[in-house]
Amino acid sequence: MIAVGQNVIIKPIKSDNVSEGGIIMAESFVPKRKSKGIVVSVGKGNKGKPMLIPTNVVCYHIKDAGVEIEENGEQYVIIPQRDILAYELN
Repeated sequence: MIAVGQNVIIKPIKSDNVSEGGIIMAESFVPKRKSKGIVVSVGKGNKGKPMLIPTNVVCYHIKDAGVEIEENGEQYVIIPQRDILAYELN
């Protein structure tokens, strides 16, 4: 799968049902979609608007941004670069 234009393809990091404090949460309290994922593909950008996000980094994006898709049984989210808030340097 290849992103086009100003879009980025992200594989969401699965949420855990254990909080940071060690409390086990019921399924109904676990967020269905996290705002954190691994960048799988980055588009080439548009004229005058270069892509700033590298691939294979963990990024944080606006929750519920973009479009969810499923390919080969894996969940992905396609979002515009402008909805990415930050990423971690390896």
